[in-house]
Amino acid sequence: MIGLTGTEDNLKKITKAYGVYVKFSEEDEITKEYIVDHSMFTFLVGLDGKILNYYGHDVMAEDMTELVLERFREHQQQQNKN
Repeated sequence: MIGLTGTEDNLKKITKAYGVYVKFSEEDEITKEYIVDHSMFTFLVGLDGKILNYYGHDVMAEDMTELVLERFREHQQQQNKN
């Protein structure tokens, strides 16, 4: 699993490209803390950068693992045919 980070401009581009919602709250003057409201999806992205699938926060880790492995097996089968 890879998390994305970068400059503010880079992050704006990638959030737009993948349709991710992000909103920062105002920083608390005393604690210097802030809240980030954001989409709650895990994306499965191919080597070409295209979204292969996405999983909501309600998908259990075991289920997501099986779904990702299924996509991987499908990819391997396609590679073996070529």
